[in-house]
Amino acid sequence: METILIVDDEKLIRWSLSQELSKERYTTITAETMREAVAKVHESFPELVILDLRLPDGTGIEALKAIKKIHPAVKVIILTAVDKSAVAVQAMKLGAYDYLTKPVRVDELKMVVEKVMENIRLERELHLYQERGARYDNARIIST
Repeated sequence: METILIVDDEKLIRWSLSQELSKERYTTITAETMREAVAKVHESFPELVILDLRLPDGTGIEALKAIKKIHPAVKVIILTAVDKSAVAVQAMKLGAYDYLTKPVRVDELKMVVEKVMENIRLERELHLYQERGARYDNARIIST
């Protein structure tokens, strides 16, 4: 089961997103601050982080950088109160997968999360095939 870390300073948002994503059979963990988020990424290595840009002890951009340093492969969805803000664009350049504007529509969030998880599954499958292919020595293949 895939793990999603939800990082937001608003308790109600963390709770509601956690409830909705749990219904989709994802394991959810939550964090209120940048420091807590970084610690949970280090402990749990979630597949996905849903990250608010405004945190009490730092910015979402700082958190994104710290999270990517610990777990470069993690996918990150940014939550922002301002549509298409320069900060959201900057986050995308730093490796965020996508961004959503607040208030978050649950159906849109679920669709983006499913797209992320499908991408993760395909990356894992590709890695597995590449690993298997590396075990075979092409010099010994005989063809007619």
